[in-house]
Amino acid sequence: MSAISEIEELLESDKLSGFSATPEGHMGGEKVRRLEDAFKEYFNVDHAIAFNSATAALHAACEALRVKNSEVICSPFSFSASSSCVLMAKGTVKYADIEDKTFCINPKEIEKQITRYTKCIIPVHLCGNMADMDAIMDIAKFCKLHVIEDAAQALGASSKGRYAGTIGDCGIFSFNQSKQISCGEGGMLITNYSGLAHIVRLIRNHGECVYPEWKILGYNYRMTELEAVVAYHKFKRIETVLSHRRKMADILTELLEGAVEAPFLLPEIEHAWYTYPIKVKDNKYVSDEMTRRGYPLRQGYLTKPLHRLDIHDYQECPVTDRMWREELIVTDIIRHLPGVVRDFAKNLKDVLNG
Repeated sequence: MSAISEIEELLESDKLSGFSATPEGHMGGEKVRRLEDAFKEYFNVDHAIAFNSATAALHAACEALRVKNSEVICSPFSFSASSSCVLMAKGTVKYADIEDKTFCINPKEIEKQITRYTKCIIPVHLCGNMADMDAIMDIAKFCKLHVIEDAAQALGASSKGRYAGTIGDCGIFSFNQSKQISCGEGGMLITNYSGLAHIVRLIRNHGECVYPEWKILGYNYRMTELEAVVAYHKFKRIETVLSHRRKMADILTELLEGAVEAPFLLPEIEHAWYTYPIKVKDNKYVSDEMTRRGYPLRQGYLTKPLHRLDIHDYQECPVTDRMWREELIVTDIIRHLPGVVRDFAKNLKDVLNG
């Protein structure tokens, strides 16, 4: 049955959510559970828990791992939810600077931030690339720390045959409008830890009502059946989506050879290409001029790195600041067709040549 047919059937049935704040309604509706089963099969994990956003999934993971009154080490180069989830769980954020090639959190900088209060690391797999999970897991094992993989931008990325999101205690994916698959809003948490999965499900669905004896404060982080249908049908095409993005990234890298510093790729990593990051000189000028030509580009990664937001105590992150102010531009042109990618490359080279 097509997605449209399933949506029409749901609308006729008027059962748009399968959740209720009871033990019977704890696991969600048929469509939500089918989506979760698809993720379990794809990633070969024991548990997949659907949420109404990746932010909700990150918050649930922080609550389940009890980061309250503890320190969590995060990347400053990401969307705000990568660290605001820690504040939501009443933890303290510590930032570790990024690597200047992958733009992911630097394991050596993680080591500098660890104290006796540290409980967790949240590495972000930025732009579809992967952080150095071997080094991060070595640190976590030695220091007895939890690891939540923020793989919101890296659905389908892998390193040495291991998918992003399957290496730490749990992994988080996003189905936001701009991601590799989208149902408008939505998210997924995957894990092999049954205890963690159970607590996360309670947090997702008013745990204080579902299982009051657990004394867990829950939220309404539930995914609707409509969102689950859309996400499921999009997810069935994930390999096609990834194949297209990888082909467009290869085309762009070839066309821009010698003009810019192309994305750094380790041979063991399969990039998921959420966006295509490019290092250039004078990134504000390049971003502004390309936007004027009809190719919107982001200077740096965001308007402001996370360590500079007022909700956090400021920390020195010189590599992040340099990427933001001087060297990095980011484009999502790789989701388009080859002709658009080629036009983008021609215009970018024209701008760089003055």
